[in-house]
Amino acid sequence: MAALFDKFRLRYGHKWLTFIDGNEDEAVNEWAQVLAGLDGDAIRLGLEALDSDWPPSAHEFARLCREAAGIPDAAEAWRIICRAIGMPGTLRQRYRHPAVLAAARHPDCDVFCWSQLSEREGLRRFAPLYRRIAAGRHTWPAEDASGGLEDRTGKAVTPVERQRASATARAAIAEMRARLGCCPAGGGQA
Repeated sequence: MAALFDKFRLRYGHKWLTFIDGNEDEAVNEWAQVLAGLDGDAIRLGLEALDSDWPPSAHEFARLCREAAGIPDAAEAWRIICRAIGMPGTLRQRYRHPAVLAAARHPDCDVFCWSQLSEREGLRRFAPLYRRIAAGRHTWPAEDASGGLEDRTGKAVTPVERQRASATARAAIAEMRARLGCCPAGGGQA
């Protein structure tokens, strides 16, 4: 935090000293809490993106760092998650940022239930959880050979497992059709 404050002192001079008003210890604690989880690259990008003549608050700077690092805000993350449900593709293609994937996988995130609500209500429930998660560090899980398919536990599904599951599902559908008296291949009534 000392290095960041030194950069602010150099950039803003007396404005920074007035901004923290002699309470550097309190400012260090507040900024450390607000910036927790942002890595050095995000902070560097935030510093590069500064364009005001006055120093930002800790929350303004954290938002600037996240935006500069490409971390979606809560509303955009919610839209990404809702679109990702059932969407084909790799995890990167579906979720666009590891923090969004981490939020979607979080046990307190009830995507399937919340996505049935209005966008505003779903976002109201999702936003506090996402803000906590987005403040942390997240990396993409290792890419898998299956094109991003996962089982219920989040474990990657291999191509062989996918073929096996597909064959099992086709057999179950054929059995249901037979019990209902449907045509085996066409799906119409017998």
